[in-house]
Amino acid sequence: SRYVRDFIVNAALNWVHNYHCDGLRLDMTKFMNSDTTMQQIAAEMNTHFPDAFLIAEDGRSNVTVRGDEHWRDWWQPHDQRVTLPLNDFETGANESEIVHNQKIDDIQKGKVTLSRLGFDSEWDFHYYHTLTKLAYGEADLDALERAIVESGSRVKYSTSHDETGNLDGTRLVAKYMVPMLKLDKFVVLDDNDMQRAREYVDMKQKDGIDFSLDSALNIVKSQKVQQISMKLAQMVQKSSDEHFLSMRPSTFQKLFLDKLGVSKDAMITPKKVYKSFEQAVKTYRAIEALKYATPGPVMTFQGEENLEMTKFNFFREFESIKDERYLYIQKGYPHGYHAYQQSKIGSIDYSADGKKRMAEFELLISDLNKYKAQNPSLTVGKVVMQDTVKHPQNPTIAIHSVDEKTGNETFVISNFSHLDYPIYHLEFPKGVWAEAINTNDEKYGGNGTCLNDKNVIGYGVVNNKKLRSKIAIPANSTLIFTKVK
Repeated sequence: SRYVRDFIVNAALNWVHNYHCDGLRLDMTKFMNSDTTMQQIAAEMNTHFPDAFLIAEDGRSNVTVRGDEHWRDWWQPHDQRVTLPLNDFETGANESEIVHNQKIDDIQKGKVTLSRLGFDSEWDFHYYHTLTKLAYGEADLDALERAIVESGSRVKYSTSHDETGNLDGTRLVAKYMVPMLKLDKFVVLDDNDMQRAREYVDMKQKDGIDFSLDSALNIVKSQKVQQISMKLAQMVQKSSDEHFLSMRPSTFQKLFLDKLGVSKDAMITPKKVYKSFEQAVKTYRAIEALKYATPGPVMTFQGEENLEMTKFNFFREFESIKDERYLYIQKGYPHGYHAYQQSKIGSIDYSADGKKRMAEFELLISDLNKYKAQNPSLTVGKVVMQDTVKHPQNPTIAIHSVDEKTGNETFVISNFSHLDYPIYHLEFPKGVWAEAINTNDEKYGGNGTCLNDKNVIGYGVVNNKKLRSKIAIPANSTLIFTKVK
């Protein structure tokens, strides 16, 4: 209906006009089932507020992302029409696009589709999933290279409201700690957990969904594991390092782990928790730096810029849902005001050691923001695919990005192994390169080993052979180099 579309469009205009938002992100636009509405929003926004940045979380399936009509085989591809400009809409379609649109028409069973929707950017599901696997030690460097090259103008992120609040309310560092501590193998479900699982099944079945108790138990256990890890991460940040590490393992088990539901068989000690927290932060530094060094827009979720350890619960209430336990049954945390209280940033009394780690991490994110803004190769640049270096056995990947207009060039290297390489031979692009950011720098919370204080000479290709340069690469780190000559 035109009137419904007008209402939606005016709501979008209202946010920018009256509340001065820099842009809008539209949640799961594929479920609107109306490309006409999406195009009308973009057309009105581009007319009245051309500087407003429009992001579509789309991810519709079975739609090609490239102009060569190659179809994607992963579960959340991207629709190339979303970010195409609106101008010359009727007359600008070439033969390839016409064929493409006919395929979309076939998929959508005759629904009206438009060849251009006019959004500035799209939520990059594939980049997120590839980065997440990397953080958990499942390095697929070919998939990572493909995700980096194809991301372009899409929004790159390591976590969002979905992965944080819409699952279990826990932060990224806590999630990274789970496999290190093997919590999923040693968490015991109690009577309350079993009751919540049964209520979960009842809730799903009332909605007409076939849902087994085993599925509910898996969800409940996963949420409990993440929330236990979150509490352990909070303990590290609230205690002084000396006090936390001096706790006797038996006392730690009795006072904390027993109450959290962690079996003694896990053999989790304060030292083990502290080490896993440190490793998680180290991995997160490397992940964030690689994200910022990928050309195009990036998003850092609120609180993640400085290792904030408050939970992020969706403190929502729905008038249509009469059962007050609905959100607790679904997510494992209460709804409304209680969830809001648990989610208030600044409500945790961090120790001096915790505040120091937060300040160091915040400095890294600040420096990454500044570096990205000052280097067009990372804002509007393109990846030079022939210069990509992949060493799967380590695993290490290096990506070269260039902005042809300004001549600005960057070279980012990420090592996701647990080994330091004081001497590492790598094929640098031709030129002279200076290390701008190293996530293992002490000012960012690293241990300061394997920094490169001298410029690196890249030889490029000589006699059809790439020559290697000698650098140092720390464990679980990302290094960003700028071409200076």
